Amino acid sequence: MSEVMEGATAPVGTGIAPVAGEITPAAPAIAVTQTGGEVTPPSSWTDSLNPDMKEYVTNKGFKDASSVLDSYRNLEKLRGVPQERLLKLPEAADSPEWKDVYAKLGTPATPNDYGFEVQEGGDAKFLDWAKETFHGANLTKDQASNILEAFDNYNIEKSHIDNTDYQQKSEAEVLALKKEWGNAYHQNVAEAQRAAKSFGLPVEAFDLLDKGIGHAETMKFFNSIGKQLGESNFHDGGNRHGGFGEGVLTPTEAIAKIGALKRDSDFVAKYTAGDASAREKMSHYHKMAYPDT
Repeated sequence: MSEVMEGATAPVGTGIAPVAGEITPAAPAIAVTQTGGEVTPPSSWTDSLNPDMKEYVTNKGFKDASSVLDSYRNLEKLRGVPQERLLKLPEAADSPEWKDVYAKLGTPATPNDYGFEVQEGGDAKFLDWAKETFHGANLTKDQASNILEAFDNYNIEKSHIDNTDYQQKSEAEVLALKKEWGNAYHQNVAEAQRAAKSFGLPVEAFDLLDKGIGHAETMKFFNSIGKQLGESNFHDGGNRHGGFGEGVLTPTEAIAKIGALKRDSDFVAKYTAGDASAREKMSHYHKMAYPDT
């Protein structure tokens, strides 16, 4: 073994730098293969790839095998799921491949596979329509169930609101009708109900009409029919309501009667003279014309 002494100059080709007081190891030599006097360069990591792959590597800028693996690992992280859970979306909207996509997302094979059952009092035809519609829209079981539940809740809430509105409207119409009919209210209502029964109208139909055109209009309609049938003098327990050979009058009818009496000169003469019968008759109509006084 030779040594390089301080101050000595290293021989050419030894790979030892002339540093004072230190011995510097030689740099690693690049391995070359010499064949027939020719030098063969070292192999590249892409030498085993076909031309297409080499071009791909070059275009992607991969420097070595580790950069390829790092790129693939980042792709898996970005993808987030295994290969078998990936979906390839068809380009055309009407492509038959969409059926497989929706099946993987959870659309049942047939409408009946939604598993919906008709509840007591439910509408079987509507449920069949819903299943066909949901399946045609490629909804999953959970999506279809959520829509049905939301629809049921909507109907329940709407029914509650409609009933509340109907009750409030009916109460307001009853008050208005009582004011309009005065003391004749109960008589006219009974007369309307009796007229409805005379036509064999079921209670359910009466209620539907009541909800359709309103309570006041329904009562007025059947009350008018009753009067045309000659039942305006409705009896309650065998006694007439108003006396003087007639039923209880509405304020409008009573006011008309008062007006007619005032135009009757004979009646006016009797009333002015203090005739008890004339005064009783005027008082009778006055009470019906102004029931709140």
